[in-house]
Amino acid sequence: MMNARQATLPWQPLPIPADLQRNECTTSGKGKRPDTSTVAEIHAYAVPGRIRQARAAVLSTIPAVPPKVLNFVVFPEPELDLPIFGADFVALPGGHLIVLDFQPVSSSSLRVAEEALKDVHAKYKTLLPPIGGEIPEAARAFFSPYFLFVRAEDDVLVQSVVFEAFKAYFAIYLDLVEKAQLVPVEEEGRREEIREGHRAYKTYRAVNDPARGMLTRMYGEGWTERVIYEVLFEGAEKKVKGEEK
Repeated sequence: MMNARQATLPWQPLPIPADLQRNECTTSGKGKRPDTSTVAEIHAYAVPGRIRQARAAVLSTIPAVPPKVLNFVVFPEPELDLPIFGADFVALPGGHLIVLDFQPVSSSSLRVAEEALKDVHAKYKTLLPPIGGEIPEAARAFFSPYFLFVRAEDDVLVQSVVFEAFKAYFAIYLDLVEKAQLVPVEEEGRREEIREGHRAYKTYRAVNDPARGMLTRMYGEGWTERVIYEVLFEGAEKKVKGEEK
């Protein structure tokens, strides 16, 4: 997960309940097809005083066939007025779906995202296919204007340009994390806006998690709901879909 640039921060592993860190489901093959195992794994880290949780949720298959999924999210400490880093890589039989963004949780973190991403977004937008689809109306508050949403069939494009875009976005984000100043305790209204933004983001993502159905079919409802609410989006409110606010 860490290269030399990222290693300048004092990363520490975060404990995850053993029964939630990894799960495996085996599907019997049909005809001459071999059995397929689908493995879900989660890895999490923190940087004291800077990053509350950086976690990667990975879904892979043995033998290696689509779907393959990486959901990588970095939650800064809410005392820092920073957006959340979000990256999704999904490999499907028909191609790849990728989303990269600094996802705002306050009016000022939106400005941070806009200023940080404007130039790098312009660079990679010209090198990648047109936007891969529409962002749902309810989710737009959690996206900056400079997100990348890519649908690609070309493996080489993903392994080269898309991966370079990911590294560029992440390097910029870590630079923001290193330089960010704590929101003064006297600015309680601003701190409350940030805390509420984190809660709203986590609640929306937990309630609308697109992997819920697939995970439930493979690992059961109990495990799926626990991993969503106890690990992936800890602190989210349990609400009915469409009533996140």
